[in-house]
Amino acid sequence: MNKTWIALTLGFLGCGAVALAGGSVNMQEGLWEISSTVNMPGMIMPPTSYTQCINKEDLVPQNKQNGQECTMDNITQKGDMVMWTVHCSTPGGMMTGKGAITYEGTTFLGDIQMIISGQHGMQMNTHMEGQRIGDCM
Repeated sequence: MNKTWIALTLGFLGCGAVALAGGSVNMQEGLWEISSTVNMPGMIMPPTSYTQCINKEDLVPQNKQNGQECTMDNITQKGDMVMWTVHCSTPGGMMTGKGAITYEGTTFLGDIQMIISGQHGMQMNTHMEGQRIGDCM
């Protein structure tokens, strides 16, 4: 496994906007720093991070990557939790998965489980943490 799998895992987050019905999520809009750690069988990748402006119309963190196409669907909200499913076509094969994050004002915690079909159904688990660091420019 190498940096490609990290890019693939993070890249599926960049699959589109989130339009949710229902109550307001306890999240302060603004510039967020998102850190993630990928775990695969037999290895834990070093954490990676990026920044993104997040608002209440687009609640899923996104880190777009070249060389892959992802679609998100089944985006739902329950209280302060946002959940989704994702399907990605990548040079390494198809990936499918589901994710969920829970906002708490200026922070969030979440997890994503992905299955890589081109790698004999290998599972990747990504843990994400986000923190609002300021206003968007």
